[in-house]
Amino acid sequence: MEEYSESEKTKLLTQDFQRRLNLEPNPTEFDKTPDGKAQTLPISFVEMTLDELYLGQWELHDVHSQQIFNEVVGTGILTVWHPITGRPLKRAGFASVIITQDQGATIAQFNDTKKKNALDLSFPKLKAEILKNAALSLGRFLAGI
Repeated sequence: MEEYSESEKTKLLTQDFQRRLNLEPNPTEFDKTPDGKAQTLPISFVEMTLDELYLGQWELHDVHSQQIFNEVVGTGILTVWHPITGRPLKRAGFASVIITQDQGATIAQFNDTKKKNALDLSFPKLKAEILKNAALSLGRFLAGI
């Protein structure tokens, strides 16, 4: 690489990094979704991969949520600092998670049929889905798509 200028070296290193971001994750890293109909990458894999690729230089911030009927919806901003250029990259993430209620219940019955402690599960899942959605725009390797 000594025959290349600094800008050419940066370009080649950046291209190689981008190629790594778009590799497919190892199929053994996937878990089944709770309904068993699909596969997903666990949040621990996404966070660990962000730590490895961005040398721990990332954060999820400006997370906002609200309840709409029987769902919680949220947004957040993922900021990573590019390990080659040092520049911050910001990506928005969006997600929604259903609040579990008794089987066969209608939305009109929501207050009476919501599962106890449903939000204890919904909010951590919402954060994970926001982060995964934002990471997807950085590359397939981070989101498993």
